Amino acid sequence: MNTNGQGFSQKSTRAAHYLMFAARVLASPLEVWLRRGVGPKYFGIHALGTLLLFPLWTIFWPRESPTALYILWALTMLHLARAKAESNRMVKKGEIVHTRYNGTSRLQRYFKRFSEAKVKGTCEPVLGLVVGGILMQIDGPAGSLIVASSVGMFLGQSAIEEAEKARVSELNDALIEQQSIAERFRDLQRNQMRR
Repeated sequence: MNTNGQGFSQKSTRAAHYLMFAARVLASPLEVWLRRGVGPKYFGIHALGTLLLFPLWTIFWPRESPTALYILWALTMLHLARAKAESNRMVKKGEIVHTRYNGTSRLQRYFKRFSEAKVKGTCEPVLGLVVGGILMQIDGPAGSLIVASSVGMFLGQSAIEEAEKARVSELNDALIEQQSIAERFRDLQRNQMRR
């Protein structure tokens, strides 16, 4: 029995999960600044990863002062606490929101003609790249983290969109199958009534 296909598939799935975890951890610093109304479980374990991200990022910049990075870290943690408190308030008020919803973009009001997915997948990452690129001229560690966060946002939103497309395709297939079964059932009922 050949298990190489199954082993490769499992390894690929595991690698994709690790990649998405890394993308979400990287995206979190910008998400807490640019989004509001996140689901109560959205930041979960990724928040712990974000907490560790900033000190670990200094490894890439051993000769640079980490002061700006640590200031950004503290401000990001405050925004993360704000996001968690906001989520808790939403739940207490009885608002119905997906528990893992990644929030409403604060940029949406400036890009009213764009879909939510377009704003999250394009506008937010581009803003992060521009701000990160400018900040890199002043402070390399903080600017590079914002650039990496932009890439994480783009990858995360792309994965969400692909997963939603796959689910919609599956729902469409299920609808077609149910319509076919319903038609066959109606034919069966007509045939029985004729007897």
